Amino acid sequence: MFQLSQSFRPLRIFIAATSLVTLSACGLIYKQTIAQGNLLDQKSVDELAPGMSKRQVSLILGTPAIQTPFQQDRWDYLYSYKSDGQPAQTKNLSLRFADGQLSVIEGDFKPGGKAVVFKPEDALIEATREYQRELKAAKKEREIAEDEVIAE
Repeated sequence: MFQLSQSFRPLRIFIAATSLVTLSACGLIYKQTIAQGNLLDQKSVDELAPGMSKRQVSLILGTPAIQTPFQQDRWDYLYSYKSDGQPAQTKNLSLRFADGQLSVIEGDFKPGGKAVVFKPEDALIEATREYQRELKAAKKEREIAEDEVIAE
């Protein structure tokens, strides 16, 4: 009997190894969830506003995942998440700066859920319109004052 069990020993090792490989192929072994990049949420993105400095943006969102020396006025925040048996999900957020201030926000996240495109010349145009309104109001006040002087 002792000799018979010795002859089955290689067969037992083979069966154990085959079972182990089969079980691992069935997905019974734990697969870790993988998250990479900058974890962004809508609440943080809602805090962004055109005209913010790079420092203010980095305090809210952290350091960007991609920042190239060739485009220093563009920051890219990328996030990738892969869970067990699911395809990878990716989200991105691209920020562009003009004269050191946030000017364009693009990607999967938008402040308030809307696309924001801010151009510095828009601020200049709005300031010019406001100045023109002030000039018209001052002119109207002068005319009223002149009419009162004439009426007296």
